[in-house]
Amino acid sequence: MFEIDPSRLDLAQEFKRKPFGRHSADLQRILNRMRSEPFEGHYVLLRDGRFGPWKLAQLGRRPQLLGEPVRDRDRRAVGAARARGDPARPSARG
Repeated sequence: MFEIDPSRLDLAQEFKRKPFGRHSADLQRILNRMRSEPFEGHYVLLRDGRFGPWKLAQLGRRPQLLGEPVRDRDRRAVGAARARGDPARPSARG
């Protein structure tokens, strides 16, 4: 399995500059790894009803809502998930 190199801070900066759209091959490999199964522990955005606010949640047996609703869903939510750390990254495991 592909291992993520925590020293590649250039890729984190690339993602922060442009979280959506096309990415370099190295960054795309990391994103594919982080978005792959198992999904338990991954961060997602959930919506409360059809028009309700978006909230950051962590997947598990049942999704666990984390914090307040996210207004600017794209930038703030991605930032909130990254600030919490992602269990798929070796550096976040402790």
